[in-house]
Amino acid sequence: MQHGPPTSPTPPSRSNVHRVGGCRWWILSAALVLPLFHAAPTRAEDTNALPSLEGLVRQWVDLRTQTASESRAAVEQEQHLRTEIDILERERASLQSQRDDLDRQQQARAADLNAQSARQAQLKATLDGLRPAVERAEADLRRWQPRIPEPLSGPVAADFQQLSSSAARPGDEPLAQRLMVALALYTRIEALQGSMNVVKQILTDGQGGRREMEVLYLGLARGFAVSPDDQWAAVGVPAADGWHWEARPALAEAIRRAIELQQRGHPAALSPLPLQVVEVAP
Repeated sequence: MQHGPPTSPTPPSRSNVHRVGGCRWWILSAALVLPLFHAAPTRAEDTNALPSLEGLVRQWVDLRTQTASESRAAVEQEQHLRTEIDILERERASLQSQRDDLDRQQQARAADLNAQSARQAQLKATLDGLRPAVERAEADLRRWQPRIPEPLSGPVAADFQQLSSSAARPGDEPLAQRLMVALALYTRIEALQGSMNVVKQILTDGQGGRREMEVLYLGLARGFAVSPDDQWAAVGVPAADGWHWEARPALAEAIRRAIELQQRGHPAALSPLPLQVVEVAP
């Protein structure tokens, strides 16, 4: 065995380098060419499958677009439905409020009807209690009818006619209406009682003839008649069968003066006339 310094490796010659380089290039070329041979049939298949892939992509894109559109439509529809629901809820609340108002009004009307029915029942009971008084008043008024002079009977003629109709058909006229007629008659008779009236009236004179006279009525208590020529005069008093006249020629001047005073033909003055307080039989 020989010992000595190690010898450095011999650098490869240029020919070796070229050879190695050529080998490497060949290996690299082979590595690049082999995938091409292997890939050649795959690219042919991809070329055939490309339309299908593009169709799938388009279908996918269309599906995504359609899905997004449907999602937007669903959102819009949901918003629309929520709006409709809000409107319907407000309408329902409004209708409920109106129904509550109608219920309250109906209850108020029912209460009013009940109150009116109660008042009518009370009024009917009151009127039924007044029936005897109304019947007595009607009987009293019928006795007054002949005591009203014919020239003064105009304002009360219709009321007396209705009073007679009620007497002819008792129970047909409502009691309230009969009461109103009676009150109206009493009011008008009271007005005649408190007034002085001068009228012209046909009376029978002392000779049995009929002539027009001027008559001064003091209420419904006395009547004083005088002829136009002041030659005949009479005093009248009411009775159950009408007015009775008594000839009093001596009072002609006094009656004429009283009539002129009533008609304001002379200044105010006293004119004495005979009066007699009598009790009228019922």
